[in-house]
Amino acid sequence: SEPGHPMTVDNVAIEFPDLKIVLTHTGYPWIDEWCSMIWRHPNVYGMLNAYFPSAYEPATIKFIDSPRGRDKVVSGSHGFGMLRWKKEFMELPISDKAKQKILRDNALKVFDL
Repeated sequence: SEPGHPMTVDNVAIEFPDLKIVLTHTGYPWIDEWCSMIWRHPNVYGMLNAYFPSAYEPATIKFIDSPRGRDKVVSGSHGFGMLRWKKEFMELPISDKAKQKILRDNALKVFDL
């Protein structure tokens, strides 16, 4: 798992500030580093994949509902059944504003759609 450590993108994001980078695997087990890289770098985003939302760490849920996180995170299934993933995501104790941004608005921005 070490190549997936979120801190590996720190120098890349510094050297290439216009490059959009999407961190995957929902940051686990490096939740704090995942959140830090997303917050620190304007073009670093996070993808909520690799785990169903019911398994998210409390720190992840808090971050994606915060002003620092809700504008910088996109949804993803990692091959899971999207119906279950979306159902669990919609049940998370986060704002409707964060849900809309994560499920739609942020992807439009990140991927220039």
